[in-house]
Amino acid sequence: MNVSTFSLLTLPSSIFDILPTRYEIRILRLGGEVCNAVTGAQLFSNCTLVFTPTDSNVYYAAAIMIEDFYPYTTTALSSSPLQFLIFVYDPPSACSTLPTIIGSYTDQSCVPVQASSSFSFSIISQIGCIGTNISELVALLPYGMIRSSFVKDSTNPNIYSVQLNWTLSASQTGTQLFCAAVLDTNNVQSSQYCLKFIIGTPGICPITTRMTFFISE
Repeated sequence: MNVSTFSLLTLPSSIFDILPTRYEIRILRLGGEVCNAVTGAQLFSNCTLVFTPTDSNVYYAAAIMIEDFYPYTTTALSSSPLQFLIFVYDPPSACSTLPTIIGSYTDQSCVPVQASSSFSFSIISQIGCIGTNISELVALLPYGMIRSSFVKDSTNPNIYSVQLNWTLSASQTGTQLFCAAVLDTNNVQSSQYCLKFIIGTPGICPITTRMTFFISE
């Protein structure tokens, strides 16, 4: 296969977090009792992981070590391992255009939210291939957030929306992450879509952030 796999790794950080972060990446192709390393994996500064799979209908294991440092030091303050599986499959039909999430906030937006309040927003998605439907929302929801079923737009049958309602508890302050992707009826998944909620009295999004990335293989 010559199509790269993209996996967005979204990491929460506080408003005042300016610690450099280092990632160590390992990608393995799994097959029976044999694990073959995949070279050339890259992790960009926007947390997008890119690698080129060599086979389809197999699993790849990704292992990433995330470490925080004080600026200008080399001793890690903390180390957090992250492992997950990536299943690579052939396109299910002649059309493999990804569905997209197009609103109501742009991807990676910072959204201020008042503490101990109720908050609602919509995820609006669009099909990529004619003849498909949006069938599923795969989401990492903050505690207390619930979602509705998908609703097809009455004027544009290619558009779907899902409503999310969030009742925040008094203890939910600081940074909360929401990440989601949609699947169509061909089992083609959209790119990941994430929002960072800043909760406070009032919630205030940071003006600037600074992160330094050290990547090794």
